[in-house]
Amino acid sequence: VASHAAAARGCPVGSGVVLLGPPAVEALSLDKSPEAIAKVWRIVGSPVGAALFRFARRKPFLASFSKKNLFADPALVDDDYLDVCAAGAADAATRHAVFSFVAGTWR
Repeated sequence: VASHAAAARGCPVGSGVVLLGPPAVEALSLDKSPEAIAKVWRIVGSPVGAALFRFARRKPFLASFSKKNLFADPALVDDDYLDVCAAGAADAATRHAVFSFVAGTWR
């Protein structure tokens, strides 16, 4: 489906393949106590967490984070991509998934 949509927009199709697998068991096991993890989630669910999410969903932050952590070629981070990211982050209720992803990326 995605390749047909990309072809309809005139985008190159099949320019690369990304292989994903589940994270290693070591990446899933944290050396943190349940109390420490609960404390982090209390902060994320607080007004402080909401403020951090508002900061992180700004286009300059999204661009910087994407260029440093998500794209092999930073030049591919364009306004269309950032618009999709900003639209997805418009609902503050999505912040828990974002914090979970970022925590895994920075681990």
